[in-house]
Amino acid sequence: VENNWDRYFEVLPASTPALLEEIYALRYRVYCIERRFEDPAKHPTGHETDRHDAFSRHVALVYRSSREVVGTVRLISPAIGTDPCLPILAQLGQDAAAELLRYPLDRMAEISRYVVSKSFRRRKGEDEFPDTGYPLDNDSRRLMPHLTLGLMRGILQLGVSGHVQYVCACMRPALLRL
Repeated sequence: VENNWDRYFEVLPASTPALLEEIYALRYRVYCIERRFEDPAKHPTGHETDRHDAFSRHVALVYRSSREVVGTVRLISPAIGTDPCLPILAQLGQDAAAELLRYPLDRMAEISRYVVSKSFRRRKGEDEFPDTGYPLDNDSRRLMPHLTLGLMRGILQLGVSGHVQYVCACMRPALLRL
């Protein structure tokens, strides 16, 4: 039985160059233009990418009625032979990094570049992330109150298919709690 969420959205692994281009363009709009987390001048093509994309698998959240990519997240595999092999390791202190590296790298991945289009972050308290202003009210204008969970469903699918048993992430506490 199709639920309301699946009627309006679908989560797809980004398996084509065209879908990746849409993801990178959405990341540019959110990270470079709206949020100013990244410098737009460093991305003159209008696509936000970094060196970790070469070691990543991406998920696209697609709004079915328009076929527009309205969200994305990626799962970064360790880049063995590079330092650091995961971007989170550059953010951690020595003790925390050593603790993380106790887990087998061949079964680990990092969740990164969570993005939702501004058009789906319209309610009060959702300037950065949807779904973080719990408890949810009965706002009927909202098609689906669980966009983040849809993206995490996509990450779970990528992780299972890639035999990932351990994930790590560095993100805002409200999003990390989800």
